[in-house]
Amino acid sequence: MKRIKLLPFSINTVVALGAGGAVYFNAAAIDGVLPDCLGAFAQSSGLAGGTTYKNLTGLLTLVLGAILPSGAYGWFRRVQTTGRVEMRHYFEKPEYTSFPVGRMGYSDRLSYTLAELSDLAYWDVFDQSELDGLNALASNFDTEGQVNIRELAKSLLASKKQTTPEEFDEALTRGGFRAIKRMIRTENTQCFVCVHEGFGGSRDHQAYIVVAFRGTEKDIDDWLTNTDAIPASEFTSGPVHQGFYQAYKSVQRKVIDAIREAKAQHGEDTPVFFTGHSLGGALAVVATRLNAPDTVGACYTYGCPRVGGYAFFKGLKTPMYRVVNSSDLVPTVPPGVWSYLVLHLLNFLAFVSARWNSLSGFFEAAKGFVDKINDYRHHGDLRFLPDVPSANIDDNSKQLRELQVLSNPNRFDKIQWFFRHVFVSFGMPVKSHSMKLYRNKLLRVATTRMQPFEIKEEHV
Repeated sequence: MKRIKLLPFSINTVVALGAGGAVYFNAAAIDGVLPDCLGAFAQSSGLAGGTTYKNLTGLLTLVLGAILPSGAYGWFRRVQTTGRVEMRHYFEKPEYTSFPVGRMGYSDRLSYTLAELSDLAYWDVFDQSELDGLNALASNFDTEGQVNIRELAKSLLASKKQTTPEEFDEALTRGGFRAIKRMIRTENTQCFVCVHEGFGGSRDHQAYIVVAFRGTEKDIDDWLTNTDAIPASEFTSGPVHQGFYQAYKSVQRKVIDAIREAKAQHGEDTPVFFTGHSLGGALAVVATRLNAPDTVGACYTYGCPRVGGYAFFKGLKTPMYRVVNSSDLVPTVPPGVWSYLVLHLLNFLAFVSARWNSLSGFFEAAKGFVDKINDYRHHGDLRFLPDVPSANIDDNSKQLRELQVLSNPNRFDKIQWFFRHVFVSFGMPVKSHSMKLYRNKLLRVATTRMQPFEIKEEHV
């Protein structure tokens, strides 16, 4: 653990022990402010004797003493990822968007480019007339019969990322892209399809098609899609997350039609790339498996959760690259192989609670649910983005200049890096999922990789 991170962790520990010990030895001073439920629990569990809850009070204060200082430190150390992203900030390096035809495999330039497009998928594209109509719906309908329409209009207008078709096309053009379908949208799925046509109509340019899916935002429908983790019963070739599967199926026909339209303009051999962040990455994986299992192109995902089991990916030949940023929590769910440990824990809890039927029944039901989701696994090559100590990701520090993408790092290294963040800052695992971090890191990695690497060996 680095020295700069060891200091606040040590301070947290001293504060926690001091606060917990002080309250333990003077429990009577705050005995009256404890809720009755805590007192009842302390008496029934044997944690406390008499009328003072010294053991329970000390334990609670010990926990809070560790959490609150760490949370405060995490707040001041937090990475600033909120706020409106201006359309003009996309594709700061348009020269990186060209497809490296002569070299197969993972591409840093392409990874940066697809990250830009994955972030663009979060934008709602409305004509001014559509925005006016939504405003009218939100303000004029007050009858109970129209409440669903009014709430829908309000939810669409509440998005912080709204743009016009002209602005959206301008951002794409800056990166050499042209929209085929700006917005394919259903109740809880959104994506767009574009084609990279290059700059200036160069004849030797390799066009490629991109399908970019929108990720998880604050919309409750997105979170319900994430939690609907029971394998889809209608897909029999292997277990696949039902929420992700159904979400993609709702737009599948329109996506296929848009890809065929682009191929009709640029040729049947035009490469197709699927991409997305968070939930969008999961949808990109499902789309690749169902509609492009053996195609020229690839699937790039960012902070993608587990989607299916080994059998689901059987026969998939299209390259798949999953980019994970430091301590991002989303790629750890559903729990996958860790669910077997949860099953053993639930077995134990069901055994010790056998005398209480309701509690034992709850653990048995939980076992049934976990047993259905324990086949989920990741698929594809991992590209890991290590931590940057500085909270300011826009500076030109030495750490940023030396940032690199690690290919399939050792599992123990990943665990060490992950928990290093958890111990020091409770906010970092959440902040690490930010698409802004993915984009900025990948931009700097691509910039570094574009420079010649000095090595005194003969090249072939």
